[in-house]
Amino acid sequence: SDRETQPGSIIPGVDWESGVKRLMGNEQLYRKLLAKFAASYGDAAGRIRDALRGEGFDRQTAHNELHTLKGVTANLSLAPLADLVLAAEQAVKHDDTEHENECIDAMSRELDAVIKALSKL
Repeated sequence: SDRETQPGSIIPGVDWESGVKRLMGNEQLYRKLLAKFAASYGDAAGRIRDALRGEGFDRQTAHNELHTLKGVTANLSLAPLADLVLAAEQAVKHDDTEHENECIDAMSRELDAVIKALSKL
């Protein structure tokens, strides 16, 4: 199909071509997985923040959530978001409390932007 008409060309943060290629050209499955991602991870930043400042101050839960999100975003070819998730994961993993909030904020902004863009699919 003509590259200009591919949804990925109008979705910032989504490498449509790479994502479809990972699924052996199955564009319908890629759309389905992106929709599932949007439904499942829209509140991920909130869950991570809650874990970090909750009663148990559960850094392991926050790290696990970030690690899972990193894998999912990489597998879906959401590279800019995956990079921000990695930065947040590293900050939490290494107890870099000085930088983790800004990393999580940056990740949250990109996550919101991607999910908003995916809602137009």
